[in-house]
Amino acid sequence: MRKTLFGLIFLAFLLWNTPVYAKGEVLGIHILSTGEIDQANTLLEHGDDKDKFVTIPLTIKDLDRKGDWQGFFDKCQTLKIHPIIRFVTSFENEAWKQPSRNDVLALTKFLSDLDWHRPELTVILFNEPNHANEWGGKIDPEGFAQISAFAASWLKTEPKTYTVLPAAMDLAADGHNGTQEAFAYWQEALKAEPKLFEFFDGWNSHSYPNPAFAAAPMRTGKNSLRGYTTELDFVKKYTDKQLPVYITETGWNQNVLSNVKLRSYFTQAYEQIWTKDPRIVAVTPFLLQGAPGTFAPFSFLDANGKPTIAYDAYRTLLNEKN
Repeated sequence: MRKTLFGLIFLAFLLWNTPVYAKGEVLGIHILSTGEIDQANTLLEHGDDKDKFVTIPLTIKDLDRKGDWQGFFDKCQTLKIHPIIRFVTSFENEAWKQPSRNDVLALTKFLSDLDWHRPELTVILFNEPNHANEWGGKIDPEGFAQISAFAASWLKTEPKTYTVLPAAMDLAADGHNGTQEAFAYWQEALKAEPKLFEFFDGWNSHSYPNPAFAAAPMRTGKNSLRGYTTELDFVKKYTDKQLPVYITETGWNQNVLSNVKLRSYFTQAYEQIWTKDPRIVAVTPFLLQGAPGTFAPFSFLDANGKPTIAYDAYRTLLNEKN
């Protein structure tokens, strides 16, 4: 009896300490507003009960839109969509304002007061801070590390359960034009907060197919679809935690690729990377609706709301694989 009890306790310990990774269903889409949830579902719907994913920013300006955001969570529940929420401040003086502790508290309270219809919510702490215009107009790894540690710690004090992810870095940043190379940035952040990676429950990556957002899926290295593996190798030097991966931005520049090639690239990525690596939980390509404007080459819907070749290629993949 004692041996049986010990065995059950040991099994429970293993299960408790083993990360829950994806089991083959990982695809989603990145959206910019709560009002896009129905369009996202139209893209992602594939006639089964598996969760789909959307990544969406929550900005300081959203805090007076409680009804809209509750409606968004209600829709996610009905449509079986798993939301991934990214904390965002406000755009001031040609840059996103550096987040303060008060910003963190306000964003957290807003979310905690809503009904998510699920036991946990995945939250991303900000975005690509190795770009100065994403962090108050300056490169500030120390400030980023300190506010990230505070935010992650605060979220863990909430009565609700948050899965906390770090800001993704721009892996293609080269130190020019107001940027800093990603791992140089992380190294400086870790000097300020040596245990920073211990605060996170998963890893957030922007693994784009560079150069020019047009490379083949089988390319390797930090500037490829497998960029997250280079990041995880770096993370291993600083923590023993096994962090599941959320690729919350990726995608190709459809202005330079044909429909046939895009379909082939999405299929290869799905079969050889996104569902082959059990560490990957979710993949939300950027972007459902980004036209007109800078993001138009990546947009799945054009300025008139019509499907682009990226939409068609992705939708074909979803139809074939489900």
